[in-house]
Amino acid sequence: MRPLCNSHFGGSRLTILLVLAGALILALLMIRHWSPRRVVERQQVALVDALQDRSAKKLDRLLAQDYLDQWEFDREEAKLAVQDFGSQFIILNLVPEESSTSLKDGEATVTARFTVSGNGSPLAHEMIRTANKLKEPFVFHWRKKSAWPGDWKLVRIENVDLSAQLQGYRPGDLKRAMENY
Repeated sequence: MRPLCNSHFGGSRLTILLVLAGALILALLMIRHWSPRRVVERQQVALVDALQDRSAKKLDRLLAQDYLDQWEFDREEAKLAVQDFGSQFIILNLVPEESSTSLKDGEATVTARFTVSGNGSPLAHEMIRTANKLKEPFVFHWRKKSAWPGDWKLVRIENVDLSAQLQGYRPGDLKRAMENY
């Protein structure tokens, strides 16, 4: 039988210290990854991707059940509007600029301007022209919907410069017009 020596205990202590240091680093990385600001920023990137892809399915994962925007579009109407306008594009690129995020009590606001480019119908080119002339940024309102750290949903979008431009439009109008054309 081999006698126990100090070097054996020193190796165990070193192993325990390395495991604890690794666990601490992992915990800090997880806290950073799941911080509300980072989660909201990831959700905002996912939203821009969904809009560029004109994907109602991707939007479905991001929009809150109680979504209601300044144009009085609910969740389903917002997805339909994205399909309406998206159908006019072959290519759509949205590049966020001057973005800022503020958080308070389970709510977040992301303010961003966009440079819009792409190709498509004459209506798509008019939408690009109008979007690039906006003086005011878009304001995205996110809300934490449960105890799960990643459960932030979009509850509202606003842009004061677009209040009049959508006057009279109802989601589905373009789709219905194209079906009758």
